[in-house]
Amino acid sequence: MKTFSTCFLTILIVLLSACAPPPPPNSDAPPIAAQSGRIAVFTELENDIRAQTNADVDPAPAIIGQNLIPGGGAQSGQDSRARLDLAPDGTVIRLGPNSIFTLEELGNDAQNPLTRLQLLGGQLWIILSGGELEVDTPYGIAGVRGSMMSVDFDPDADGLTITCLEGHCSLANEAGEVELTEGLASVISAKGLPPSPPRDITAEERDAWTSISPEADAYLKSEPAPPPPDILPILIETLMPPPPEPAPNEDVPPSSGPLKYNLNNNCPDQVWHWQFEGTVSRSLSIPPGGSASGQLPAGEYYATDWLEGGETHGPDHIHGGWTLEVTACR
Repeated sequence: MKTFSTCFLTILIVLLSACAPPPPPNSDAPPIAAQSGRIAVFTELENDIRAQTNADVDPAPAIIGQNLIPGGGAQSGQDSRARLDLAPDGTVIRLGPNSIFTLEELGNDAQNPLTRLQLLGGQLWIILSGGELEVDTPYGIAGVRGSMMSVDFDPDADGLTITCLEGHCSLANEAGEVELTEGLASVISAKGLPPSPPRDITAEERDAWTSISPEADAYLKSEPAPPPPDILPILIETLMPPPPEPAPNEDVPPSSGPLKYNLNNNCPDQVWHWQFEGTVSRSLSIPPGGSASGQLPAGEYYATDWLEGGETHGPDHIHGGWTLEVTACR
């Protein structure tokens, strides 16, 4: 494993409560207005993600820091993924490829917030950090409380499948209801049929969790998941600093295997931004005191990074098959 580290000087920035920072450099997106109560913000985007911020506008390419309100939603293209963070509770919703959903309700009950989504097709992975979340589909309603649940809806294939990786989940329609606990799954194979009895999560379903969600990977390995950031997820866009270019005579490692990363931002008051271009495109940022981990598919990448208000580094060349361990303001 190759390990790299860097250190940056910090400058003072003012974080306004429940407000977004300005868009990343070269972004045409307007600043996001302040909003009270809970918010839903895009914090990771990969390839083709189109968002409809509310029911009165047409879908357009999504951007980091974009805020969804009830009535809005998103859809993903092939080989595309997105992460939506709910603040201040810290719930994470991950959208899989070829998926489309609508945010129906974002409750503001501080003690027991309710979130409701409508999934018209595709996959969602939910890491709930408080309250209750429901996913409505044409076949039935999936519910999760204090746990991790995935929902896969494809009326042309297997119908509606939910997995309960941890905690307590449920699947119900007019024909019946099942309760699920850790490691169980249930299926509604056609409209009007009741949910199947609980069964064990398959190896393929477990692999889907680990490939899409670093939070689940940490849970399955019995490792503590990274704590939610201390500031609003609207400030998050995450990725990693690059390794140095190899010396002229240095052997270049093969690009086979994923590019893994573990990032820690120890800067007290600066957001760390990253933009990656290569096999897939992804842009993210780490808030002060925050961390990020994950991986990109095998291939070659060019990465650019900058601290909020600081100079830009890159683009630099990165090879797949490496693991990057990087700390800002060590």
